[in-house]
Amino acid sequence: MKYNYPAILTPGDGGVYVGFPDLPECFTDGDNMDDAIRMANDALSLCLYEREEHKEEIPKATSADNLPIPQGSFIAIIQADTTPVRKLNEKRSVRKNITIPAYLDTLIKEHHLNLSNFVQNALMKKFRMSSVH
Repeated sequence: MKYNYPAILTPGDGGVYVGFPDLPECFTDGDNMDDAIRMANDALSLCLYEREEHKEEIPKATSADNLPIPQGSFIAIIQADTTPVRKLNEKRSVRKNITIPAYLDTLIKEHHLNLSNFVQNALMKKFRMSSVH
């Protein structure tokens, strides 16, 4: 899933601290602004993935206009996608039985194809995913 959440970024002596008001367990920091934004994306994706996995509530993002901004801080909207995190964490295989016409079964055998790999590759192509193996 894809999400957008406001983050409060606070520059300091040691770098930039990032917190998400809607997700208090989600925070990170970076050496500089670019690093902080990159780390914020990773942290937000992981926090939301964990909530999805544990069937926890995923709060609606608060409008940036409604957030108090501490002095010296500012707001950035961080985009997160839990799909890449899910791909990295779900490498297990599940068994699925399919029914195909007999002539396709013959062609598969004649061409020495692995049906499981073929179907996996076709599904990854369909969903525009790269291999996770």
